[in-house]
Amino acid sequence: MKTKISFLLFILLCLSDIVSGLTTSITFRSNSDITVRINKPIDGMFNFYVFSDKLDLKPNISINYELKLYDFGSLMCEYSNGNFFRILVQEGDHLEIDNINNQIIFKGDNAAGNQYLVDNYCEKGLGFYFPKIESIFKKNITEKIDLNGIDIAFRDSIIPSYSIDIDMMKKEGKITARFAALMSNNLYLAYIGILLKHFEGLYKGRFHNYKPSVSDSVQIIKKMNELYCQGMTIENPLKYYFYPFEDYYFFKYRTLDAAKKAKLMGNYDSDIFGAFSNLLLAPDSLQGILLGKNFVSDLQNMYNSFDHDKMLKYLTDKFPESEYLPIIRDLMKTQIKKPAEKANSLKSIILDSKTIRTLKELSQVNGIKGKRVYIDLWSISCMPCKIQFKYFEDLHKLLNRYENLVSVYITTDEEKVDAMWRTQVEHYHLTGYNLRASKALFNDIQQRVFKKEPFTVPRYILLDTNGTILNGNLPRPQALDKLKAVLDKELNVK
Repeated sequence: MKTKISFLLFILLCLSDIVSGLTTSITFRSNSDITVRINKPIDGMFNFYVFSDKLDLKPNISINYELKLYDFGSLMCEYSNGNFFRILVQEGDHLEIDNINNQIIFKGDNAAGNQYLVDNYCEKGLGFYFPKIESIFKKNITEKIDLNGIDIAFRDSIIPSYSIDIDMMKKEGKITARFAALMSNNLYLAYIGILLKHFEGLYKGRFHNYKPSVSDSVQIIKKMNELYCQGMTIENPLKYYFYPFEDYYFFKYRTLDAAKKAKLMGNYDSDIFGAFSNLLLAPDSLQGILLGKNFVSDLQNMYNSFDHDKMLKYLTDKFPESEYLPIIRDLMKTQIKKPAEKANSLKSIILDSKTIRTLKELSQVNGIKGKRVYIDLWSISCMPCKIQFKYFEDLHKLLNRYENLVSVYITTDEEKVDAMWRTQVEHYHLTGYNLRASKALFNDIQQRVFKKEPFTVPRYILLDTNGTILNGNLPRPQALDKLKAVLDKELNVK
């Protein structure tokens, strides 16, 4: 009897693991002080926007990171030295990630596969092949466009170079057959995403002055639908990343006439979904995650792309178990706090843009005069700029270590959005000096910093006490270790 009970308990325990998911563990190590931020999956799907955990690594000390997975997941890791990558992990796997002299080295289950992903997909990426893609499109855009020819040429010239390596790793036993399939799916989705983006450009007439005829437009839509359907056959596509589906829904929605859009909306108010009405085209298996992700992005960037209260109710009613809901509620609570509740001992000081025409004049402003200046060039419409604000606390801990150094946030926005700019300065709590660049200051920065290059943001600049540029292109705050090394050198810190 005891034997039967023990066997029954064993079966129940096994079933429990299957239902609840197995623990996947990742051991992080480093031979230097470094920070790694981790974005673990939300609702089991890839998470780009929300930091889950922050690990402070010390030499010769291992940190074991565990998470529950069902089948597999994609994890984003971001190191303070600027290393940034995604890895694939399977349930029950154990992976070791070593940061050795700022190089990432993998050990453990399917380590060779993740090393390959980081070294090839992340470092080189399919973007490496863009010139080849462009030539393929040019060759196949003649009087009669050949969409299938583009598809086949693209696939035959790019996919095999990766597939051969994946098959070899599987054959040599470096990765499992299952992991090889995951890598292949990852690659195939990236290929579909790039092809869809290029076909959308063709449809809009943005490719080398090509203007599609009516029949060409019909062909392009048909081909894009075909590619989308191929992508949907891949197992759990959002576990790898969100495109190509999100981009596809935006494109597809634009092809609908008013009657079809009204039918899609049904009895819902249009302001519930706003700019994301297109995601009503997505099946429920994808819709809740895509809406949740965009809701988080909308809140983080202080946009109002839809009615937040109504969208929250929609998600709560339709996807009550979504892991995005508590994240969204927390962000909404943060936004409605009064400024006084957010304030700390430092304040955001708004400078008069009309009186500052050059960087030299900026260095003579009261409070700044006689000090070195760390400048953050940004814009309220620049998402990469705002992503860097997530490192605000760590950045200012670093800046405060240097004597006689102040920070100035300069936005390139026009006067007509002055009120919105001031609101965002308050929202992101950009303590220190803030300035909306006048046309004269913009031109001075263009001439002295960018010279003949395009004026792009974000950009980070270091001035000496006289307003002379010490460094016109500092590392971004996300690469805090690199930034520290440059500041130490420029400010003669030993």
